[in-house]
Order: sequence, then structure tokens, then C-alpha cells
Amino acid sequence: MKLFIIYFAFFFGYGNLYSQLIPVNKGENIGYIDTEGNPVLPFDFSTTIEYYEIEYDKRKFKAIRFPEEAYFSEGYASVQKKEYFWFIPIKSSYVLIDTSGKVVINSGTRKLGRHGSGLIPITVQNKIIDMYVEYYTYCDINGIIAIDDYFDYTGPFDSGLAIVMQNKKYFHIDKSGYSLSDMEFELAEKFSESYASVMVDSLWGFINLEGKISIEPQYQLAGMFKNGLARVMKNKKYGYIDYKNNIIIDFIYESANDFNEGLASVMDGSGLWGFIDKSGKFAIKASYYSAGNFNQGLAPVNIDGKFGFINNNGNIVIEPIYDYAKEFRNGIAEVWKNEQMNYINISGKTIWTFETK
Repeated sequence: MKLFIIYFAFFFGYGNLYSQLIPVNKGENIGYIDTEGNPVLPFDFSTTIEYYEIEYDKRKFKAIRFPEEAYFSEGYASVQKKEYFWFIPIKSSYVLIDTSGKVVINSGTRKLGRHGSGLIPITVQNKIIDMYVEYYTYCDINGIIAIDDYFDYTGPFDSGLAIVMQNKKYFHIDKSGYSLSDMEFELAEKFSESYASVMVDSLWGFINLEGKISIEPQYQLAGMFKNGLARVMKNKKYGYIDYKNNIIIDFIYESANDFNEGLASVMDGSGLWGFIDKSGKFAIKASYYSAGNFNQGLAPVNIDGKFGFINNNGNIVIEPIYDYAKEFRNGIAEVWKNEQMNYINISGKTIWTFETK
């Protein structure tokens, strides 16, 4: 059976995290470059860097990942900054910076999340009997607490709504902290095209912006509405539905991705990947060992064991010279060559090579 890659998140999709300022590291410090590889912000910051391995086709690739808040979102990023006495670091504080590197919020020991819609997740200490427990809420761009309620989890705001968790149940709130509805869910996805997928009794359905169930939970998995269609799974097969739960593309695929830029990558019965249009017809025939989604007019595909990038006509734009590749986000893609992780831009230029552990 062919191995494959799926470039989506069922839960808590972060959306388009990348910006024209891209975090890179030197050791445990991070700075920012642009999509040409030019340094923009110095290595004066730090964050939680995760070193991990990607396993593909019986190979393991060393990789590095920064937390979502370290990427710029709507002009701000949340990082840590050390304070020095002479040249000796004495403490590290959580800060929100703008694209010039200026500190906008210094929250001290309170962790900051990803900025969105003018609000930032922040940790708070709540005294319960004789001990303090760490919870989460939101502050505004001035560092002032904006929502009085405490949560066990706070997701970033996106288009004025955020996913939070209390007592192991997830729900959406607005910028005032009000819940979108009285319903709570086992899991929830962010809104896309006015609908969000939610899990009830281990099955997925969709709610609308009024917080009401618009499609009853009935699917084993559900993606996000993109280009008017949502990817769902039933009986371990993938198909696509519209806003009214009409089956537009039947449940015939072993694996599939959400639509993006008018096309979706799917795996047919032969184990090969291609791209279908919204009618379910193959716009690019199934001939790849694996494929990601289109983003910025390019999609990663595996051609004879090597990854490259094609355009929406199926033409190779970036030659298949990589051992592994992910899709583009705002001008950059993560690729691996000779077991080395790199950033490339949409012209195929390597703009950064990572040192991985």
C-alpha cells in the first residue's frame, strides 16, 4: 500500500499562521527573516522549540517546529525576551512584539498565545483554597484582561470567534466572552465559510454562526468548508458535502484533503494521488505517490520518490529533488533534502537551512 501525506488538521486548525516575517533559530534563540532569506529581526528572542521526527516511506526526517504564537498574526507575535544585567541574563519575560521588534506587551511570567482580532490568550493564576491553579483567559493589545472568565484552554481568535475549553468540553466564544450557544462539544474546529465542525458522541457534524446544529453529527471525521464543500468520512471512505448536507462527491476515496483554490487532492483505489475539481472530476490525474493541497498556486507532489511542486495545470514548477515537502504558506514551504530541513520560497530558492537535533 502506498504511503501518503495529508496536509490538514481535524482539530484546532491554525489556518494561515505564516507571514512575510518568518521565525528561524540559531541554537535556542530565534529571529525573523523575509521570504528572500534577508534578516529582518535579530536573534534577540526565544520560544519553545520542538525538535521531532517525521516518518515517511520507512525514513525518518529530523524536523523543528515553533509554536503557533511565534508566527506573526495580524502584525504581532508572542515570544520570550531575556533581560540582562550588563551581559548576564537575569530573567526571561513573555512579550508581544510588532513587526519592528518593539515590545508591545510585557506580561512577565504569564504566557501569551497567538494574537487575533485584537485579543491574546494569557495565563492567569486563580487561587483555589490554599493553592494557585493556572488557567487561561484573554488580554487586549494593552495587556489589560479583556474577558473575566477562566478557561482550561484558549484558542486564538479568528474573525471574532475563539475555541475555548471548560470542564473538558469545547465551545466558541465571541470577543466579549459570551458563548455562541448553550451547547458544548467533545471537540470543535474553527469557523470557515460560516460553519464549524463539532463532535458529539464521537461523531462529527456542523454548527452555524448562531451556534445551532446545521448538519447533525453523523460522520467519522469532518474537515472544514472550503470553496463551498466540506470533506467528511463515512464507513472509512471520504466524500464531500455542501452546506445543506447534500452529497456532492460520493464516498469513494481512501484518503482526501479539503478543497483549496478550487481543487482537492484525493487518493484513488490504486493508491495514487491526484486532484479533483468541485464536480468530482479529476482535473489532474491520479499519478502521484502522495500529494498535498494547493496553496499560492502550487502543490507538493511525490514523483517517483522525490517531492516537487506543480501548478494547477499539473505542470512541474519546482523540480522534484526533495525527500519530503509540505505545502506553501505565505511564500514559504518546509522541504527536506539529504535529511536536512529547509525553507524554500515560491521560486524554489532555499532561504534557510535548519540545524536540527
